[in-house]
Amino acid sequence: MRRNTMRHSILLMTLVMLSPAIARAHFLWLVIEPAIEPARVQVYFGEAAEPDDPDLLDRVVKAEVWSAGGRGKLQPLVLKKNEESLTAALTDRTQQNPAILKYTYGVVTRGDSTFLLNYYAKTYPFSLPGTWQEIHDAERLPLEISPTRDGNSTVLRVSWKGEGAPGCGVVIAGPGIDGKLEGSTDEAGDFRCELPEAGTYSIRARLIEDQTGKFEDKEYSTIRHYSTLTLHNVPSEFQSAKHKLPELPQGITSFGGAIVGDTFYVYGGNYGSAHEYTNEEQSNDLWALNLAAGSEWKKASTGPRLQGLAMVAHDGLLYRVGGFTAMNQEGEEQDLQSQASVAQFNPKTSVWKELPSLPEPRSSHDAAVLGDTLYVAGGWDMPGAGKDRVWHQTAWTLDLS
Repeated sequence: MRRNTMRHSILLMTLVMLSPAIARAHFLWLVIEPAIEPARVQVYFGEAAEPDDPDLLDRVVKAEVWSAGGRGKLQPLVLKKNEESLTAALTDRTQQNPAILKYTYGVVTRGDSTFLLNYYAKTYPFSLPGTWQEIHDAERLPLEISPTRDGNSTVLRVSWKGEGAPGCGVVIAGPGIDGKLEGSTDEAGDFRCELPEAGTYSIRARLIEDQTGKFEDKEYSTIRHYSTLTLHNVPSEFQSAKHKLPELPQGITSFGGAIVGDTFYVYGGNYGSAHEYTNEEQSNDLWALNLAAGSEWKKASTGPRLQGLAMVAHDGLLYRVGGFTAMNQEGEEQDLQSQASVAQFNPKTSVWKELPSLPEPRSSHDAAVLGDTLYVAGGWDMPGAGKDRVWHQTAWTLDLS
């Protein structure tokens, strides 16, 4: 009798010791770290987007990860195991893109249920909502969580092969949330929530597919799909330009501006009075403001004195296009000359690189990037004092790849 009691006690102690490991669920998470040299994407296997038991990584080493560029371009990334994660190095281009993951874990039996377990994951490198794009890849990311901002709320759209998925379970953990925030998507596949603080949120969604089959000679009765989203969040109240962002160092007009990652850049412009242009009052400054921190403007670089230029961003780089320079000094007749120069700025090296010039000088024009192509249209050709200015009817393109 005493021996049986001892056996029961040992068995009970063993079950108590093992129960946390059995009860804990594990999911695959992606985290992009562009600030680390070299930049990299990390894969974690745990309850949240953070390191867990490194031995468990051996179960998921065959996970596939891609860098998701524009127009559906996917670049495979090679994962290697380190002490706390699976990791892949990123290039200057791929560190600006979202990353996605797919992995079929296999057939799992829990109680009376036997199911096929599929994992998917996604993350963005930046916290600005404008970079939170949908991937639209039904093969590699069929169950996708896509966030958007609606006032102070965040709307998480859970889609299954491109269509809103109602009734999916959603779980969120992160700063300002006591424990976990749980719920289900509505009829449109949306889940509305508050992400109250700046920081990283671990978001996951579950969809159960009533489908039988066989995987690696093991039969299953349903398929469980789990998709995660690692979201770097800056609450909308901190992003508001009203009362929150610092003023520019000087009043300025006719400048170029663009956003790269979390940083807003302003180049050139006129520091002087309205419609009075002199060389010394034209700006040659490149100012930068980190929108996530939003504390102060910093001078990132300098260049030629320009205003009426266009500024665009592409793949983590900044592009300056055209503009005009006042060749006259104060008190002299205005001598305004449109420029044909095009230059690329790398925020990581703070270096300007000259690109092929415009075929025609132009200022007060517009520019935009679609895919890898820069488009430039309209604008004045001002050849200088005493010469007739011409409004361009042409548009030009430059392949940025």
